[in-house]
Amino acid sequence: MADESTRDAAVAALKRKFEQGLHSGDVLQFFRLHARKDNSGYTVAQARRFAETQEAINPKKSLRILQTGDRDHSAGVVPPERANFQPLLDGFEKIIQTVLNDRT
Repeated sequence: MADESTRDAAVAALKRKFEQGLHSGDVLQFFRLHARKDNSGYTVAQARRFAETQEAINPKKSLRILQTGDRDHSAGVVPPERANFQPLLDGFEKIIQTVLNDRT
């Protein structure tokens, strides 16, 4: 009987040491909910399986957009009367003519 209580105390101490070594709150929560009556060998196997699964999952990357206040988007805008669109229009006209000539 004394040997059994000593063994139970050793197992409990080993389990406490194992739980203290865990860094993941998710694993601890899982053990608190599902592994109360499991032996230490089964608990270690579950912890290893959990760790392998967590390593296999790629974490989602997040992007945080910070608002820096109102910006004046019209500061760099060229007014339409000062814009020179003629080179663009000439280029588009050449492209259209090339396509139409190739069709015939």
